[in-house]
Amino acid sequence: MALNTPRPDTDIPKYIGLIDSDNSYNAVFGIGAYLLRDVTGVDYNPYHDGPWWRRWWERNKTLYSEAARQTLIPDIAKTQYALNYEPYPESLDTLEGKIEWVRQGCPSWAGYDIEYLGNALCEHNDARVIPVLVGWMLADESTRCVDMREESWERMTGIDTNDAQTPEWWAQWWADNKSGFPEDAQNTPIPDLTAAVASFRDSEKVRDARRQEQEFEGFPAEQRTIDGDEKQSYFQIGPREGATMPESGWKVMLILPGGDGSADFHPFCRRIHMHALPEDYVAVQLVAPVWSDDENRVVWPSEKLNPQDGEFTTEQFIKAAVEDLKTCTEIDEQNVFALGWSSGGPPLYVNSVLDDSPVTGTFVAMSVFHPQNISDISGAEGHPYFILHSPGDWIPIDRHARVAVEQLGNAGAKTRLQLYSGGHGWVDDPYGNIRRGIQWLQENVEGGE
Repeated sequence: MALNTPRPDTDIPKYIGLIDSDNSYNAVFGIGAYLLRDVTGVDYNPYHDGPWWRRWWERNKTLYSEAARQTLIPDIAKTQYALNYEPYPESLDTLEGKIEWVRQGCPSWAGYDIEYLGNALCEHNDARVIPVLVGWMLADESTRCVDMREESWERMTGIDTNDAQTPEWWAQWWADNKSGFPEDAQNTPIPDLTAAVASFRDSEKVRDARRQEQEFEGFPAEQRTIDGDEKQSYFQIGPREGATMPESGWKVMLILPGGDGSADFHPFCRRIHMHALPEDYVAVQLVAPVWSDDENRVVWPSEKLNPQDGEFTTEQFIKAAVEDLKTCTEIDEQNVFALGWSSGGPPLYVNSVLDDSPVTGTFVAMSVFHPQNISDISGAEGHPYFILHSPGDWIPIDRHARVAVEQLGNAGAKTRLQLYSGGHGWVDDPYGNIRRGIQWLQENVEGGE
């Protein structure tokens, strides 16, 4: 199928059958968020499992072509997970059912975050949702439940949202303005959901562990520390189950997450390993040590930029992590690449020019380029750099990514600037862009493919 070619609506029954044959996170998200959303316009939600999609199709198939209506949902042998799966109740198809479910604390809720609760309710575009979600905000002491569906919330309320609007602000706003809404919404009280939110929070860790177990089945990971130093902690992700180690050893992708570089990025890093890396790779996610409580701290300090006086630099951390990895598995030292985005990008530029660095190819995404912090840019000669940047990023491309390409290229480096749309963040085919970067690095590393 050519790029950007619309999927035929005759594929809808096939995709529904695929989801219902498994009903795991991988199926519900992977097929629902991409394939089915592309052809139906229905946004992903964790409770859109196979039974939900079957009911949806019966209600909506008259909107599609005759060929699609005549296409049967295939009967696909169910996986072991599907055989043990308990579907969400059919009552969740209605707003009344969802509201009652919320009052009970969302039992069996498999969503990642509370934001999906707002998603589930706001999709009805019914003003009765407003007092219910205000009740959840008050009990949760945050507005997280409407963050994901901000546009739907604004459409229902007629209010542009901002960070100053606390749960109490919304409660007062509803008291002052509910007379302008339909009578059934006016008569819906703000519920006391203290017990429901407490129940939801109590089961959050259990749900998250269960979801990750389902999502990453066959893709193991473990956290390791170097010489017992908790500040030098990393996750070894992979190899995937059933993969055969190449004679030269496993290729390695080091990952330095952006933001605060914390372990919170672990699920995303595991998805990178699952969806973007070839099966002959292991991933190594470094966890940024916290040297200061300052929100504006340098997350990944380097030799020339270490204002918090960290006990070791990121360059030293990278080298130590690779050496530690070699004690538990064989690696292909010719193919040790490093991916860093946003705050994780600058230390990779610094590291790339060092003679004793184990990294043979560097992938920097949506980040700044500060050559004054690089010890000797001539060390970049022959080193491949794949730089991913959006022209719409708040980090100006002409002052950073393009300058990096020019200055590193002048030093004899191999460079490739890949553009993507959408601004700062992993917003445009993230796994596809990572795959393209890895392929380019493999082709351009010294003695590579």
